[in-house]
Amino acid sequence: MQKEDSIKGGKKFQISITGRQHNTWQGDIIERERTIPFSSELELIFLIEGLLEQSSKQKDVI
Repeated sequence: MQKEDSIKGGKKFQISITGRQHNTWQGDIIERERTIPFSSELELIFLIEGLLEQSSKQKDVI
C-alpha cells in the first residue's frame, strides 16, 4: 500500500507499507531522494511530525 500526502505548505512525501509484524506496520517514508524506514505506527507518526517541523522551520528562514 502506498499513499502520497501533501501538506498545506507543499511538503510532499510518500508512505510505503512493506510489511506487518506483531500487529504493527513496517515500511518507509520517501521524501525527495531520502528514504526513512519505520518499524511501527508510533514511529511513523513521530517521523511525520519531525518532517513537518523541519518544513515549518525552513519556511521561517525563507
